Amino acid sequence: LRTNYISVDYPPVADFEADQTTIFQFEFVTFTDLSTGNPTSWTWTFEGGDPAGSNIQQPGEVTYEVNGVYDVTLTVSNDYGQSTETKTDYIDVLPVGIDEINSGQGFTIYPNPGREVFMIHRQSNTDYEIRIFNLLGEQVFEGALNGQEARINLSGLNRGLYIVRLAASDSDQVATAKLVIE
Repeated sequence: LRTNYISVDYPPVADFEADQTTIFQFEFVTFTDLSTGNPTSWTWTFEGGDPAGSNIQQPGEVTYEVNGVYDVTLTVSNDYGQSTETKTDYIDVLPVGIDEINSGQGFTIYPNPGREVFMIHRQSNTDYEIRIFNLLGEQVFEGALNGQEARINLSGLNRGLYIVRLAASDSDQVATAKLVIE
């Protein structure tokens, strides 16, 4: 008796998961390929992510800098075909908020994130020098906080992340926080 075996192979089926789907701006997500059918190539697309895509099975960390809701797509293929999985509105990137960025610093910036005009509030009446820097370390604003509250107009600055530095005029006390301009 002779038995013949027929080898049957199948196209892959794309599937993946993220280690987290709700994050704050400037955090990252790690994606894991869960595809079946022995894919031999991978094409990832990360809407709103950095990097925006990858061609390796496990793409590593993807950073999201702008708040919003984003799709993720994975296309896999082998010698027998290809498959695409798009997870719509899969990654939810929340804006960096006041409590998250200013905890323990002793001052509050609001609205944050915001546009153009911001308030800086401090519990003490100590006078402070306010300096704001972009992510390249360039100073983009200088002013003063005399008393408990200062109103600052940043209408000339581009959208993005900035660092606010408060330095007390009568001591070497310094506090910093992030500021997001939308």
